[in-house]
Amino acid sequence: MDFALAGPWFGIAASSVALTIGLDLTAAATPDAAAYFPALPTSFLQASSLVASVVDSTLQNGLLQISNPATPIYLHPLAVAGYAGLMINALNLTPFGRTDGGRIALAMFGRSGAQILSLVTLISLLVAGFVGNDSFLTYFLFVSFFQGELELPLRDESDSLDVSRIVLGLVTAAFVLLTLIPV
Repeated sequence: MDFALAGPWFGIAASSVALTIGLDLTAAATPDAAAYFPALPTSFLQASSLVASVVDSTLQNGLLQISNPATPIYLHPLAVAGYAGLMINALNLTPFGRTDGGRIALAMFGRSGAQILSLVTLISLLVAGFVGNDSFLTYFLFVSFFQGELELPLRDESDSLDVSRIVLGLVTAAFVLLTLIPV
């Protein structure tokens, strides 16, 4: 569990720093300089509740309240990289198969609990892919074909976790939900 948490949490920290610095650079940019920034549609930023709230609170101009989802929002490239990093790490932490989230689920709930959680996750990704976001459907197909195998058995799968690891697993689950649930 420790190794499955270490990589994504480092990526989350680095992506959060990049997003924060990028949003500060966006807010400080002149209109002429901002015209050269990448333009993201409002719907793209609204795909994550966590990122949408950070963008809205940092830029403080209600950009994400625009009714037209195709309205472009210009962000510094570092902010775009931070957003992409947060989304990639959140998808990696979904509890399915051999992803880091699947390994965390195996450590927290055992083999049978992890399989049930994997099935719920897979169904959720499929439904989210058909209902709204095509990237969830793409990720569903990817994990189904390339990450769906069960994790190799561990030497000792019966050790219980201490409270700090359970809390960290729950915080990780909250991060995944906040990041992947749209506004």
